[in-house]
Amino acid sequence: MKKYILILLSLVFLSMLFSCGGEEESEISNKETESSTEQSNDEDYKALITSAEVYEMLDDLLEKEKELVRLFFENGMYELTSKTAQTLPVDQDHEFSSIENVNELFDIYAFPEKVMPFFFGFPKYGEKAVFEKNGVVYSTKYQTIKLAYPPSNAFYISELGLASATLSFDVNGKSEKIVLDFETNTLSDSPYRLIYSEDYSDKWSSPNFKPTTIGLGSGKTLSGDTLVVNVFITDKKSEWDNDDVKKTLNELNEGIQWISDKAKSYGVELDLTSTTETTSLYYRSSSNLTTEAEDQIWINEMFAYTTYGSLDEYIKSNRNVGDYDNYVVLFHLNKEGENNCGRYDSQLFEKDLYSTERAVTYSNSTKKDYVEAILYLFGAHPLDPVKSEITSYFGNEIMLSSTQLNNSATIGEITAYLIGWKRSVHSQLVNTVINIFK
Repeated sequence: MKKYILILLSLVFLSMLFSCGGEEESEISNKETESSTEQSNDEDYKALITSAEVYEMLDDLLEKEKELVRLFFENGMYELTSKTAQTLPVDQDHEFSSIENVNELFDIYAFPEKVMPFFFGFPKYGEKAVFEKNGVVYSTKYQTIKLAYPPSNAFYISELGLASATLSFDVNGKSEKIVLDFETNTLSDSPYRLIYSEDYSDKWSSPNFKPTTIGLGSGKTLSGDTLVVNVFITDKKSEWDNDDVKKTLNELNEGIQWISDKAKSYGVELDLTSTTETTSLYYRSSSNLTTEAEDQIWINEMFAYTTYGSLDEYIKSNRNVGDYDNYVVLFHLNKEGENNCGRYDSQLFEKDLYSTERAVTYSNSTKKDYVEAILYLFGAHPLDPVKSEITSYFGNEIMLSSTQLNNSATIGEITAYLIGWKRSVHSQLVNTVINIFK
């Protein structure tokens, strides 16, 4: 009997043992099945995200960004105002009267905080196209310049992964990349921002003309070693004493220092100096020289009948201007008058005789007058014809007649362009430059 009981217990034990082993094998088998299923799903997922579908997703995101560009860069938001003034709030019944709704437009980017300053910072000068004030969304009308928006075929897939695709495109010879995330359906950056960022503004916003004074005459561009030659003139009605000469040179040199400081802010290498009390030239005229700006042909005539034959030869014979990259001449008369500046003009003067850039200044001249004269001789222009725009863009621009020479005075981008400190102007300023010379 005991023998049968032992056999029965052995069978029960073996049954339990095989049962446990079967469960372990079942679990292993299930895990293998699940792993196989996951691998299959991964392969199916990878197969689902094809190049064609990447471009479909890209097209959708680019269309949304194009709408953003329209709202911010093409007066789209201003169209939602009452259009009765230059800057107005968006109509209250429109969804974009809420800044929260406007901000939601940037959800197409994985990092909207990187992109938003570019959009809300437009235009570069003056009142912004879209801005928020006391919880209200405002828009400013501005003159738009149509910039080409990149189509999807401008991008190529440089890397295709399970969760994202890296898209590359060329910008002025440089390759840029953005990442399209499949799960969030977002772009890592704005293609429009990358193409039209300030990094490339000098390359895509050049006007269709160049300043006519750059590279011409004795003052080619306001950079390098540049000399201001002072000529103190005595005529029948006026003369100079030492104190007056010192006062004039002090005023002039303070103006020169101001220009030099502004050149540094533009990264321009400029060593601008003027002749001193002992190295300046002193000329005696037998005439009574005019004080009217429009009647100063005498500058040329004064030297035409001398052994020098021309102003150019007078300067070159008395000062070694060949050691400098540029030079200009300031004539000083010790009586009150109206300043006059004369740039070299190939249509008006013979280059061999009259290539010297020169200005006539009087005893009533100020530091600001000297600064204006020097800048004008190097290509700058009075900006009063576009005063409202210039004031909005640059504040106290030195080439505005109302600007005082102080720490708040500036040399704006237009003047910097005209004197050769910039290769081009921002696209927003092109029409303003054209209007200056109308």
